[in-house]
Amino acid sequence: MKRAVSVAVIGVLLLATAACSGSTGGDSTATDTLDSPLTEYLGGGPGPGGGSGMSFSSGGSDEDSAQQQRVQELVATCMKDAGFEYLPYVPTFPEMQPMVEGDLEWARTYGYGITTVDIPAPDPTDDPNTAITAKMSESERAAYDRALFGSGAMTGPGGPGQLVIAAPGGGGPGTVPGTDDSDSSDSPDGSATDPGPSGTAPTDATSSASDASPGCFQKASTEVYGEPAAFDGAEFESLFEALEKMMTAIDQDPRVATLIAQWSNCVADAGYPGMTSIDDARNSIFAKWADLNGWEFTPSEGGGISVSAVGGQDAPDLDPGEVGELRAEEIALAIADLGCRGDYASVHDQVQMELEKQFVEEHRDELERYRDLTGGGN
Repeated sequence: MKRAVSVAVIGVLLLATAACSGSTGGDSTATDTLDSPLTEYLGGGPGPGGGSGMSFSSGGSDEDSAQQQRVQELVATCMKDAGFEYLPYVPTFPEMQPMVEGDLEWARTYGYGITTVDIPAPDPTDDPNTAITAKMSESERAAYDRALFGSGAMTGPGGPGQLVIAAPGGGGPGTVPGTDDSDSSDSPDGSATDPGPSGTAPTDATSSASDASPGCFQKASTEVYGEPAAFDGAEFESLFEALEKMMTAIDQDPRVATLIAQWSNCVADAGYPGMTSIDDARNSIFAKWADLNGWEFTPSEGGGISVSAVGGQDAPDLDPGEVGELRAEEIALAIADLGCRGDYASVHDQVQMELEKQFVEEHRDELERYRDLTGGGN
């Protein structure tokens, strides 16, 4: 089965310094925590010690569910006014395997959770709107999508040029984090972002952002959640440049650098030479997984990664044998990686705390403005 990658660019911004959960390494458990001084300003992020420390869950609060339902009802009314039928639908997400990257026992079964953990998604056939749009001609469907999502360059339920944030290893075979036939991207309501019937957000390469007009999803989300705060990322370029330097300084601290060198020698002895950064092990698997799926994978300093796919691109049918081989490699490498870390996580956390406290003192005004504009970075 082939699927269409529905988001033009999937960005994965992982700020390892914004950690608030799950230290990683051989001396850690999934319940270890780091009270990061930056969490107040940047929000929750991947865990310290060179791993994501992420755990994912499905479902939400009663208030969230009520808001999602209200968005859907408003969308249905808006679409009716536009001359289309749309039935309110809030998908139910199946429970998924919690991701506790960094825990050695978990790694024995799931490695890093890159090729071994599937992100469950609602069954698109459960959406009653699938049957509605299946009867439409191509031109009728285009008009329907414009009414639903609006018009403009790379327009989708999240707006022009939407960015999907995801954690590393957040996909099973045949999935990009944030994409799937039944994908839900990051819009405020958390459910309406599934374009519903087709699983692909409409794109209009001939339009410009200035020509964009809101669709029913955006109008409904604005009514329920309010107007999103204006945010100019360029304002904080210097802040994040300084943050990246601080993240680099953590690994360059002699206390940490010594342990990284020991880790590098240890994993080399285990059959994985040439790794000089703790992130190299996980990223090597992610790069191979991206290659199998036809994605572009780019690691960056500080533990961040980006994965890009072209909108409308058909994903290849994955060979089960290749997937099985990569899964086995992932688990073996994760076990060797974590087994070689020794005291890395605890020492890394100590140094990180010291440098973060200093960073907050030096950049408090910028951090407070960022927090106020973004709601704590979340």
